[in-house]
Amino acid sequence: MNEIGGFGTEAAQGPGQEGQKNMSAAIQSEVIEEPLAITLAELLDVIAEITPDEDEIVATMLHMVETRRVRLITPPTAF
Repeated sequence: MNEIGGFGTEAAQGPGQEGQKNMSAAIQSEVIEEPLAITLAELLDVIAEITPDEDEIVATMLHMVETRRVRLITPPTAF
């Protein structure tokens, strides 16, 4: 082990080496995060700022909801 990250240079070597095994493990491990709670209107506004293409907006919104990166919520009501 060395001072930086606790791994030696053998972990950073090319294909077929220990480095490839370490990278595969890192790719396979997924950090589970809480999805962003957002209204449909807010999500639409944010994506529309990035692209004017309606097909891309719809596809991006669908992908974000299906992959649970966002959770659609009901907007708060004012009384």
